[in-house]
Amino acid sequence: MEGPAFSRVWWIALGWALADVAVGVTQGYEQLALYREVMVPEDSVRDVLVRWKSGLSGLGGGSRTSSDDALPLSPRAVEARENGEVTAKPRSIDDAIKLAVDKDLEEIVRLKDREELEEIYGYLPL
Repeated sequence: MEGPAFSRVWWIALGWALADVAVGVTQGYEQLALYREVMVPEDSVRDVLVRWKSGLSGLGGGSRTSSDDALPLSPRAVEARENGEVTAKPRSIDDAIKLAVDKDLEEIVRLKDREELEEIYGYLPL
C-alpha cells in the first residue's frame, strides 16, 4: 500500500495547489482593477452600444459622434467625482497643481501596468 510519506506529500501538494489558486484569483481581481476607470457601468451598457452602433452606421454618411458621446477615458474628465464621491476642491493653486500631478502619475502607473499585462496576455480589441 502507500506509506505515510506519500500521504504527507499528497496533502502538501494539495495545500500548495489551493494556495496557488487563491493567489491567482487575487491577482486576477487586482488586474481587473487596473481597468476600472475605462469600464462602462452595467446600467449604461445598452445606451453606449446604441450610440456606438449609430456612430458606425453614420460613418458612411460622414456624420461623426460628438466629444460628449465619447466615454471618459481619462480621470481628468471626471475630476469632480472619484469613485462615486464628490472630491473636495483644492484650496490653492499649489494644491491644485499637486493634485493634478498626483492624478497624472497614478494614471501613468496604471497605463504602464495595463501595458505590461497586455504584453503578457495579449490585447483583444473590441
